[in-house]
Amino acid sequence: MRNQPPVRLPAGRRRVRTARSEHRRGFRREVGFDGARELLDLHPDIDAMFVACDLMAAGAVQAITATGRRVPQDVSVVGFDDSIAAVCANPPLSTMRMPVEDMASTATRLLLDGPVPAGYRQRFPVELIVRESTAPQP
Repeated sequence: MRNQPPVRLPAGRRRVRTARSEHRRGFRREVGFDGARELLDLHPDIDAMFVACDLMAAGAVQAITATGRRVPQDVSVVGFDDSIAAVCANPPLSTMRMPVEDMASTATRLLLDGPVPAGYRQRFPVELIVRESTAPQP
């Protein structure tokens, strides 16, 4: 992983867009493809997408390239999970890695120690894994 400074977006520029259609549910490649196509149709100037999971992000990459755009030169893509889909995508996806093993062991410990208090929450840090699907900051 490359250590990178936090991304700073130009003030006043709206960079966050969402595609939410009621008929599109689930964390599947097709959903990422369809959502990305919708975003690209509605906002042809979009230059980055943060996608809910790596499998959907792989679908988004397919949609982006199907419209003649390039990843990351025209549109950067970041997924979430650091799954095998991120590594196998073309290009390999930048993604957010969750500490799944720590989360599982903490949950197991909580359950073995007795009743879990109502509303209990535990925070875990996520890590940005930079790969080839994101362009360098200008």
